[in-house]
Amino acid sequence: MSSPPGWFPDPVDPKLNRFWDGRQWTPQTRNKDSMTVSASPDKTKRVTWIVCGVAAAVVFLFAAIGGTASDEGTRSNNVQGYPYKAPTSSTPSITAPSVRPTPVPVAPAEQQVPPAQPTRDAPSQAGIGEAVRDGKFEFLVTAWDGETAQMTVTNIGDRPQSFAISAQYLYDVQQRRFEPEFEWDSDLAFADLNPGQSVSGAITFVLSGAVPDYLELHDSVFSGGVKVPLR
Repeated sequence: MSSPPGWFPDPVDPKLNRFWDGRQWTPQTRNKDSMTVSASPDKTKRVTWIVCGVAAAVVFLFAAIGGTASDEGTRSNNVQGYPYKAPTSSTPSITAPSVRPTPVPVAPAEQQVPPAQPTRDAPSQAGIGEAVRDGKFEFLVTAWDGETAQMTVTNIGDRPQSFAISAQYLYDVQQRRFEPEFEWDSDLAFADLNPGQSVSGAITFVLSGAVPDYLELHDSVFSGGVKVPLR
């Protein structure tokens, strides 16, 4: 025996009452605290038909627009012997458009340039009888007899400077280097010159048949030197 039409507790949500039309549950629900459970049969039938008509119109409208519903599941409940089929709903899935990463240009690696190696300054060049300078000394070669050079050395700096005979060289035409003979009695030996002071003396080379090309004179063993041609 089926129950007469009326409002009964919702078999899904206990906070609501759902209308039973005598054969099945309808979509109508109400808050349980704001209504009375009973209803007259005639009035209930009219309401049921109105509700069904509105529901059919809504379904027809969605069908005309082209909306489709996908079943997410069917729940069945037996409450007082009457089956209830919960309404289904579908939510369209939204797929975000794929975004391709923008390639970032890579700057070419800078070419590493090795630091320039320090080079020794090429000695400047002057002839016999012409004053030349290297560092804090000025040299004036006054004579050359093929083995011995007569010269005057002047301190042009602002502090005392020692003259080293061993730092003076002679090169022959084959670019071989010769060191001078050390003469203890020469005024140039162990000469310590104050600023502006000069000293004159002779430097002798043992060439053994070599053809001299030029002198290379230095204010120290670390200076670049200055050339004085002998030919």
